[in-house]
Amino acid sequence: MPAILDSIDNQGPAIYYTDTFRQMVEDHLSVLKNMSTTQTRIITSDDWATLYKYEGDFYGLLYAMGYDRRYHWTIMRMNGYRSRFEATDQIVALLIPDWSYVDKLAQLSKEKK
Repeated sequence: MPAILDSIDNQGPAIYYTDTFRQMVEDHLSVLKNMSTTQTRIITSDDWATLYKYEGDFYGLLYAMGYDRRYHWTIMRMNGYRSRFEATDQIVALLIPDWSYVDKLAQLSKEKK
């Protein structure tokens, strides 16, 4: 296999990027935010340099923090952003969803199509 193919980042299954899935997330946004398994990721002083580097690029910030790309849009919406370009250096915490619940929404989206 060519080396270039090894360096391509796997963005996860295509269902996570469909309008059907995104509508499913919108319909369950309140549930996602208020689940007991939803975590709050506090931005610490160790994160500041990364936060400043990715000001205006929420997906870049999430990627740098190690979050799987398939979940970026869901995390963005859970934190009140409508565009990946709205991120500022003033973020103090991030709501992080229960991955298994998001994956269930993706599965339901497949069945709905």
